[in-house]
Amino acid sequence: MYPDHPLADQRGPTPMALILNILWLVLGGALAALGWFIAALVMVVTIIGIPWARAAFDNGVYTLW
Repeated sequence: MYPDHPLADQRGPTPMALILNILWLVLGGALAALGWFIAALVMVVTIIGIPWARAAFDNGVYTLW
């Protein structure tokens, strides 16, 4: 999109980014996502909490990666 930008030639995630993403998933990401999913289940009990439960579920999915 911007060929003159200094990061335009970057092809994708580096091996270090992959390693750090896996470390995040193993050391904290899975537990944080589980917390968001449990919060979503608690919020969906009431009709008023359904939109907030959807947001909590989206946060849990985002937290995984």
